[in-house]
Amino acid sequence: MQVDELAWQSGIHLNRLASLLLNLEFQGMVRSMPGKKYGLI
Repeated sequence: MQVDELAWQSGIHLNRLASLLLNLEFQGMVRSMPGKKYGLI
């Protein structure tokens, strides 16, 4: 899912969401993909 759509659907501000996604990426729960997309691992 694109990060912009995820922010819109979740109601989480984009800056906060980016921080949360980075933490989840470090934990190995999501992966960053081209085009500002993230996916579950």
